[in-house]
Amino acid sequence: MQVAATPRLTAVNAASRTAFKLRRMDHHPIDPPLVVKDIPRPRRLSSLTEARDYVDEALRRGRPPPWRELWHRLQAVKTDDEAADAIGALRELLELEELLVPPTVPIIEPDRSRCSG
Repeated sequence: MQVAATPRLTAVNAASRTAFKLRRMDHHPIDPPLVVKDIPRPRRLSSLTEARDYVDEALRRGRPPPWRELWHRLQAVKTDDEAADAIGALRELLELEELLVPPTVPIIEPDRSRCSG
């Protein structure tokens, strides 16, 4: 009787699994996407990777220490919860620095024909 070999968890396998998980987090969606003021036109951040790139570029331009903290937080994301928290922190920082473009929501007028009087 032959026993089926079980795959051993080697350092290579563990590293490749970790790399796969980190790549999966890179594509974590931002929903709704963040639209930030940028030159020449507003920039849309719709994934964790795009958020990391934006913060990295902002740091190169000389943003203050809270941006460095946010950069570290975005780099350390390993779970969906951490991603959601980091994206929320980014949203708050963009609002504080008035870099977030407000969403354009169509105004829905109430139907006045149904009102009596």
